[in-house]
Amino acid sequence: ACAVSDCDASGGQEIAAVNSTLTRTTNWSNSTVVYGQLLTWTGASGGSGWLTAANWDVGRAPLASDRILIPATEVQPVLGADAASIDLTVEAGATLDLAGFNYTVSENLAVTGTVKSAGTPTVTVGGNCDLTGASFNADGLTLLVAGTGETVQTLNGGDATVNRVVLRPGAAGLKVTQGFTAFYLSAEAEAARQIEFAAGATVRARFSAD
Repeated sequence: ACAVSDCDASGGQEIAAVNSTLTRTTNWSNSTVVYGQLLTWTGASGGSGWLTAANWDVGRAPLASDRILIPATEVQPVLGADAASIDLTVEAGATLDLAGFNYTVSENLAVTGTVKSAGTPTVTVGGNCDLTGASFNADGLTLLVAGTGETVQTLNGGDATVNRVVLRPGAAGLKVTQGFTAFYLSAEAEAARQIEFAAGATVRARFSAD
């Protein structure tokens, strides 16, 4: 946030400010951002740019302090850089293309649609992770389930298939409530932490434990 006055930016691209005060400015825009705001992808610009303001229902690009919803639309989002949000939901029929970039979810991830990517991106999840119905078209993707809080983190694998899964529980541990398939699985837990697999949660993987 800042206060801007007597500034003419007409010689270049529009300057986008956030939670700011604009006085006597040209070619500036200001957006009011509330922590935890829900942004829904629309693809209204006709392009797939993640940072294109017109592709979001609130008319601005997403921030790490937002909660992101990707529904099934005619045009689906493609990352152009690493991205982050509080929550990320990819609905059934929707596709998120990471395009080789990393995505960090500080709290909860829910995927019933498709996540695809070239390269070797990492999706990091700090809260609960639900992959029921998820499809991963990303041969080099790593799913890092890395809790940071004091509550038990849950991973519902939804019987999805992921290239590589790294389980790094927070202080309270991690519970796997439904299984998954991973070509590589690494479980990292300190002495005071635990990873619990619920009854019937079948995990198929090449497994290593540290």
